[in-house]
Amino acid sequence: MDWKKAGVWTGAVLTALLILLFSFKFVAMDDNYQKTLITPRLAEFHSDVLKYLLGFSESVPTAFSKEESSHISDVRKLFKKIFVATYALLALWFLALLSLRDKQLVKKSLRLGAVTSLIIVLIIFIASLISFTSFFNAVHEPFFTEKSWIFTSDSLLITLYPESFFQTMALRWGIIVFFTSVIIGLLQYCLNGSGGGGAGH
Repeated sequence: MDWKKAGVWTGAVLTALLILLFSFKFVAMDDNYQKTLITPRLAEFHSDVLKYLLGFSESVPTAFSKEESSHISDVRKLFKKIFVATYALLALWFLALLSLRDKQLVKKSLRLGAVTSLIIVLIIFIASLISFTSFFNAVHEPFFTEKSWIFTSDSLLITLYPESFFQTMALRWGIIVFFTSVIIGLLQYCLNGSGGGGAGH
């Protein structure tokens, strides 16, 4: 086995995952931006929901139905898992890049990770353009019990968070991933002239 190649690709995959996850975390926690997408009369209500999802509050607003509250609770658990996984992957990422012991290999790993994250976002973008509803359901199916995220159009949860809310949030996430990937790509490119290290493979 080519351990150097395996190390480069391990670092690249971890880089891509971290770009995607940290971008998601940034978008998920941005209460002020999210309020601009919410009906004004429900903006503060949304803040209460977000505080619960992020672990700053221990109770779901009582206005939700039992089924809605159950789903919001499931989302909170998923958020917690995502955030814990993000920092666990960050530790693995540092170890993976340190194990390469070669600046050129580190730069190659970062470059491949940035490109990989862009490819993933492009695939997601195309899938959402074909049918956002189908894509939305496909994302939910692995994480929630069957159809537990589907509510009637007049429910409070759908009134608060219509499909357009998630479309805009997904677009913002994609834009942040794009610029983060470009910045990382430019960073490793700028480091090319700093010398040292062996040639990558």
